[in-house]
Formats: sequence, C-alpha cells, structure tokens
Amino acid sequence: MNTRCDNKFNVANIDLSKDNCEDIIKLNENTFVDKYIILDNFEEKRKECTSKFLTTKFST
Repeated sequence: MNTRCDNKFNVANIDLSKDNCEDIIKLNENTFVDKYIILDNFEEKRKECTSKFLTTKFST
C-alpha cells in the first residue's frame, strides 16, 4: 500500500490528539469503519490513548 493511503486510512497512523483519543476511548471499533479502512491496531491505539489521557500520574 502506498504511504499516502496508509497515512490516511490506517488507524495505526492516527494522531494521538485529545479529540482523536476521546473518540477512540469512548466509541467502538465499528464506528471507525467509515473513516479508516485498516483497523488492525485499533486496540493498541486505544491502550496508547488510555495511557496518555486516563492514567493517574503521581508527583512527589
């Protein structure tokens, strides 16, 4: 697959912005079928978003 299509249609290349992560965390994989053709890494992206935005961080 060429790079341009891969960047546009592969969920693995989605930017981990707050808005994108909010959708990934709260919506299910089927919601992304219309926008992204390749959803192989959806759960991995969900874990990355959860870690980035929903993980408690303690400071001392």
